[in-house]
Amino acid sequence: MVRKLYLQNSYLQECNAIITKIEDNKIFLNQTIFYPEGGGQIGDQGWIEGNEVIDTQKTGGNLFYHSNFPIIKVGSEVAHILKEPVKGLREGMEVKAKINWERRHMLMRMYAAAHLVYYYTFQVFGEMYVKGCHIAEDRARFDFYSPDKRLDREGLDKVEEFANLIVKDNIPIKNIPLHEEPEAINWICGDMYIPCGGTHVRQTGDIGEISVRRNSRGKSLERIYLEIGGGDSFK
Repeated sequence: MVRKLYLQNSYLQECNAIITKIEDNKIFLNQTIFYPEGGGQIGDQGWIEGNEVIDTQKTGGNLFYHSNFPIIKVGSEVAHILKEPVKGLREGMEVKAKINWERRHMLMRMYAAAHLVYYYTFQVFGEMYVKGCHIAEDRARFDFYSPDKRLDREGLDKVEEFANLIVKDNIPIKNIPLHEEPEAINWICGDMYIPCGGTHVRQTGDIGEISVRRNSRGKSLERIYLEIGGGDSFK
């Protein structure tokens, strides 16, 4: 099974690995720093021995059940999807894998920002059902099923204010796995505790200033977008 190095250290930018399998334009490695799409976060991009990786996806795996954790899929393989057919590579070959670090770091900042906005949206507006989320390098999106409430500008201003106070305080962020399963990870920031196996920055001061806006999608669906400024917004 592939060693998922990003779970231990999301700041790794490159690693050596052995090719375990090649399928069309997909490469599988014995270990990887590439984060595969999951939990709303898009997959990493980068290079494997000069071959451009345009996406990273999970394949296979098993469902993990725990009384204090959402159901997730663990033990999956990681498919590194190339832009072009594989060239000059073969199974058993040692290669250097390198992620697009600028893009990944933006995703790490954005995902941490999304957790703050998620947490304070619930604090301000109350419990809602989350229908989906999408974390990209330029912005993040949440869809809430909310038939009896609207995410008004006054409330979203409070969400922004609370989230940016946490950014300004530069609080450490920890990612703590369950003893039973290393892929079942809790994101912890101060008193906030959210199940998440994504990649994140080490402290909230690295996120940058957060802005939030609403985009109603119909009678019962509320969508919000968030964007971030430079990581030194409050320094």
